[in-house]
Amino acid sequence: MKSKPAKGKRTKRAKRSTRSKSAVQASEINKQPEFAARVERALLRAGENARRTARMYGTPLYVVENGRIVAKRP
Repeated sequence: MKSKPAKGKRTKRAKRSTRSKSAVQASEINKQPEFAARVERALLRAGENARRTARMYGTPLYVVENGRIVAKRP
C-alpha cells in the first residue's frame, strides 16, 4: 500500500509534452510561405493592438530586452 506524500511535497509525475498535436513544425511552415506570411501579419497586428491598448489606458507595455522583462511606456 502506498503512503500519501507529506503535505507540500510533490509526487513524481510523467512529463507532459509541451507541444500540442496540432502544432505546426518549423519545416512545415517553410513549405507554406503564405501561412508564414499570415502568421507574421497577425503577430504584427497583435503588437500594434497591445501598444494601442496600453496607450489608451496609460499602462506599461512589457517587452523582453537582453533576456529580461522590461516595462516600457508606449
